[in-house]
Amino acid sequence: MSARDVNPVSTHAALQALGFRSEPKVYSEQETGLSYDFGSFQLTAARMMNLQMREAWHLSGVVATSRSIAQIEFEMPLQVDSAEQCAAWIAWALEHQLCDERLVASMKQELVILGLQHQSTLPWVRQQAAHAARPHCWVERSWMRLLFKTLAGHVSKDDPDDRISIRFDGAVLSFHGRDWTIPVPASGNAWTAPYAIKVRDFSSFPARLMQAEIGVSIWEDKLTIGNRFYREIAIAQPAAPS
Repeated sequence: MSARDVNPVSTHAALQALGFRSEPKVYSEQETGLSYDFGSFQLTAARMMNLQMREAWHLSGVVATSRSIAQIEFEMPLQVDSAEQCAAWIAWALEHQLCDERLVASMKQELVILGLQHQSTLPWVRQQAAHAARPHCWVERSWMRLLFKTLAGHVSKDDPDDRISIRFDGAVLSFHGRDWTIPVPASGNAWTAPYAIKVRDFSSFPARLMQAEIGVSIWEDKLTIGNRFYREIAIAQPAAPS
């Protein structure tokens, strides 16, 4: 699901939909304080200003057993994508902050079960999945040295505003200038689109390559080659008809 497909809901409404009840004893700067009874402990929720001077929902509780005691404390934004994501946030916090994993396993409330089933909706889990699926490939060091040497010869002559397109078909990584192409063998999954970067943003290359294989990847607006970053890269636009 993309960001454009999501209709955020207020965290207050999502918590109530999950079974949180109004709790007058919980101080909340805006909206009513809430609490959820897990049986062995209560998790409270209050809308407050955090240390970054931003409003957020602060959830907390103390879980005590005959063998351990744990403080549950975490924040959630004022809006979430869905009640399922809200439940996932709570289940994630319980799993990572309770010192006894059996406590989470013993919680049979629908809220925890629902949350564990929707961990993939959490923002950082989505971010990790998107990063893992980013366009990337691997080039042997000897080929990368040749690539850099050849690229340097071309970009030193090209106009700084010219664009270099970069493509990977699953076997060959290729760089294309206005009147030149440089292919090198590479391994990885084929990229679904070509990318482009201006010569001015791609004119300096590392002098030393330490690894046997050099990673080439694209994440957001950044091209990474080894440990060198190049910004302002984007999906290449199709050429205008002549």
